[in-house]
Amino acid sequence: MNKLIPHIEYLLQSHDCVIIPGLGAVLAHGIPAFYDESRGVWVAPRRAVAFNPELSRTDGLLAASVARRDSLNIESATTVVRNEVDKMRKELELTGRLQLGSAGTLDLTAEGNLSFTPGDAACLSPSFAWLPSFAATPLESASELARRREATERKETWLPYLLRKGSRIAAAAAVLLALGWIVVQNLTYAPDEQFASVAPMTEAVSDRQATHQQMSPVVLVLARAPKDEVVENIPPAPVVKKEDTARYYLIVASLASMAEAEKYVRQHTDINLGILAKDGRYRVYAACGNTSEEVLAASKTDEIASRYPSSWVCRR
Repeated sequence: MNKLIPHIEYLLQSHDCVIIPGLGAVLAHGIPAFYDESRGVWVAPRRAVAFNPELSRTDGLLAASVARRDSLNIESATTVVRNEVDKMRKELELTGRLQLGSAGTLDLTAEGNLSFTPGDAACLSPSFAWLPSFAATPLESASELARRREATERKETWLPYLLRKGSRIAAAAAVLLALGWIVVQNLTYAPDEQFASVAPMTEAVSDRQATHQQMSPVVLVLARAPKDEVVENIPPAPVVKKEDTARYYLIVASLASMAEAEKYVRQHTDINLGILAKDGRYRVYAACGNTSEEVLAASKTDEIASRYPSSWVCRR
């Protein structure tokens, strides 16, 4: 068996893309749970494996895995990967088929193209392997239950049915009348003063009412925050250190865009991370140095080794 197969299977357990330099990339993507109406079964979430021959430019992930397992520097591990990939190509040319372990099988078509048949991805997805699928009968919708209940009620005697409907209508009418009375009371002005006089005081009362109406405008109160209000306890944005000028970097994540890389750094503020833009990828690194031995020594520290066991060294 090719020496790279165990590394590909191991890396697919925690990565969604493993590039075989010069050959292609093995991709894994998650499929959410869904209901299969034909079988009446809820299918558990799982991962599916695919192959893309266009992604053949190395990102160093496979070489870093070989370097960790065989205790090699990154240059020697890259040479091992290159030699093993050459053996894969020769096997494809001679037999027309290449087994990639549990990931699947590559076949060379008569037109010279690569055809991929995915394998059983259960062992490549330990977080999904224990989730079972189960049979389930969907419940009736609320509208259907209400329709059936109403049909049952209509089969009963009409008098109780009408009384129930009438009581609901009467309750709704009472609520509307109460709301209308409250609105009318608020809009109607009734003077609370009595005038005692021998002669009629109609004019005086009318003048007082007019004066009261002029002095009683409708006031709209707009709530606004105090001018001296201070917003406190806003957490500061995480500081992303600028790209160093070192030659070797300890990579902990390889992402497709700067936005994804910055988001990853913001989610790990308890450790000092940086971003290295190289070969169209944005790699987050936890340490750097001018020699690969210096960076490999940093990867073995307790802070980095326990959190990023799959980190790898990238040369600038």
